[in-house]
Amino acid sequence: MNRGTTTLTLRVEFTSDWGVGTGSGRHGSVDATVRRDADGFPMLPAKSLTGVLRDSAVSVTYALAEGDPDSVWHRWSEWLFGSRPAAGGRPARRPRPAHLSVRPARLSGALRATVMADPEAARLAAACVTLRPGVALDPRTGLAESHTFRVVERARAGLVLRSTAVVQHPELPWPAELVLLAAARLTEHAGGNRRRGGGRCTVTVPDSPRGMAEVLRLLATAEVPEPPRAPAHGAAARLGDRPQEPLQHVATLHLTCLTPVTAARSRSGNLVTCREEVPGTMLLPILARALGGEATPAITGGRVVVTDATPAAGPWRSLPVPRSIQAPKRSDPGRATTAVNVLVEVAAERLRPLAGHLAPGADGTAVRVGAPLVQQAHAVIDPDLGRPSEDSGGLFVQEAIAEGTELRAEVWAAADVDLDLAILPGRYRVGSSSKDDYGWVEVDVADPAPHPWLGGDPESRVLTVWLTSDLLLRDGSGRPATGLGTVLGALSHSLGTAVDLDEGGHAPAAFTTTRRVDSWSARWGLPRPSLVGLRAGSVLRVRCADVPEASRVSRLQTDGLGERRAEGFGRVLIGSPLLAQTRVAVRPDAGTGGPRSVPRPADLDPDGAQVLELLRTDALRALITEQVAAVTTDAQRRRALLPAGPTRAQLGVLRELARAVLAGDDGAVREWCRKTRDKTRATAHDVTRVEALLLDGSVWAHLDMADPGATPALVREARALLVENLAREESKHMTRATSGQRGGAR
Repeated sequence: MNRGTTTLTLRVEFTSDWGVGTGSGRHGSVDATVRRDADGFPMLPAKSLTGVLRDSAVSVTYALAEGDPDSVWHRWSEWLFGSRPAAGGRPARRPRPAHLSVRPARLSGALRATVMADPEAARLAAACVTLRPGVALDPRTGLAESHTFRVVERARAGLVLRSTAVVQHPELPWPAELVLLAAARLTEHAGGNRRRGGGRCTVTVPDSPRGMAEVLRLLATAEVPEPPRAPAHGAAARLGDRPQEPLQHVATLHLTCLTPVTAARSRSGNLVTCREEVPGTMLLPILARALGGEATPAITGGRVVVTDATPAAGPWRSLPVPRSIQAPKRSDPGRATTAVNVLVEVAAERLRPLAGHLAPGADGTAVRVGAPLVQQAHAVIDPDLGRPSEDSGGLFVQEAIAEGTELRAEVWAAADVDLDLAILPGRYRVGSSSKDDYGWVEVDVADPAPHPWLGGDPESRVLTVWLTSDLLLRDGSGRPATGLGTVLGALSHSLGTAVDLDEGGHAPAAFTTTRRVDSWSARWGLPRPSLVGLRAGSVLRVRCADVPEASRVSRLQTDGLGERRAEGFGRVLIGSPLLAQTRVAVRPDAGTGGPRSVPRPADLDPDGAQVLELLRTDALRALITEQVAAVTTDAQRRRALLPAGPTRAQLGVLRELARAVLAGDDGAVREWCRKTRDKTRATAHDVTRVEALLLDGSVWAHLDMADPGATPALVREARALLVENLAREESKHMTRATSGQRGGAR
């Protein structure tokens, strides 16, 4: 964990069934499913956990403040959870950021690993949830309304989840600890259907630095201090000078998404779409840690650059697909194909541009990769109504890069920049919503390696220009410009010779498109100015007045072009070997995002052992139910277990005896068998068969199961279920037979 923070564990134990819905179901079986993590286990999203803790903290601070709206306790609550001044419109003052960041609550890693390594992993995972039927009632008649039957998935009671909470302060102040501990103790429900008894839970902080007793002692004896203030902005930092020498590739950053990561691309209705890469803008604060006090001069002077983090393909960082490399229109994106470089050759067939990213493959091929995206539904709860409303923002769907995805970014720096890369490895928050469900990444640093598609020294006046990131330029009036004239002017200035499109050939010379990037100021809660530029993947074929100097071409590729280069904008490849090919063999990457490894089982703590025992019991119970259904619906096997020719009255007695076995009243069963042997209507053989069925340990043989070592209570349950279903199915068979005879008589 990064320095300057305090890490805590939140333990959530559910005592009733619970769930946070996904907003969707499974066609034909379940109308609403619960949210699951990447391993398939139920989870409590961080937004939900943070929301219930915030609500409880409001009650705690109101009690501590004794009704005083200006009490210091309200400021401590804001210090932990952040302020919401824009809830009713534009912010009246600068928002106060939250110092508490909560991660999703999940089953412990050791428990998940143990379950996933178990031969019965599928059954154990299925035991984490249960299905609850429901129906809507007519408020006037109290009867069920037509066409309202539904089946809702719920996570089972007894699960114990754990969440990581990070406080952005090196030592947790005791008033903040008191608010957090009291809010956790006051939280009794989480998830959906809380008003109907769902989601009952207890929340504790087992590794609290001081504990409740100590903070209560401090409350009684010490004066409550004011929350720490954010450091004041000092004098304006010195702007840096442009580097005299070309930048050098000093490191490659390996990013692994520990939670989904969102880098918003656009908004369509209530869907927020996501890019397939993490922009360098989001990675620059991480790099600034390695620069220390020289961060501002180095960044503003363009002496350090961090590129966009794109999907990894083996050891290589992928690059946006050049728009001139196009595939046959009817080709399958999931299969290998031969693409045409229309910058070199005009094809007779109908083509379409490829989307995503390409990376070098074996034998001169190109591997098409893309970051896997997931969609998660969220709701903005109206505090007055307790549910989503149109005024609060209602429901929305967030798209994000999936957990487990591996990304690569490059770091370029001038030779005189003091870059301490050793402090960079660690876990960081990037992107939007990074204080709860999104944006948790692990960063590692690797040695640089030259990319195979990097251009070499120019050999002619005709060059190919490939934008590997968005390009931001301005015209003579200072306005954002995307016209080819502005681009050619910038290239001419960088290459030291006049540059124009090479339109003399038979193939088009330009394949460009634009992109608008909208971002958000987390500090003020307001949108930033839009950025408009040429989109990554745009390609030009240009002709220079003279063969440009190799040093200028090299510097253009290392330093970039246009504005905001430190954030990864304006990355350019000149004369890339990929764009010299007429045909490019493109194949999909079977392991996009890197293979997901199953963690090794570890020793379970008491909570994990308790939950695992619950799951094993439920999984065994489900298997028993399946085997009972298979035995009792088979007429031949059913009659082999039941006495010969039972009457309806005898079947009813069997069902009563099954209930006695389930209640543990074996004495009543033995007494019935003793009395029945004395009667002439039942043979001793039939009574012995019934007694063995109800009391002997052969139930596992009847069910074609090996002895699972079940508890006595579960053994009784299996016997009772078998006999109950035998009697029920035999009674149904007798009813069908009687109905058939009556129908034949007519």
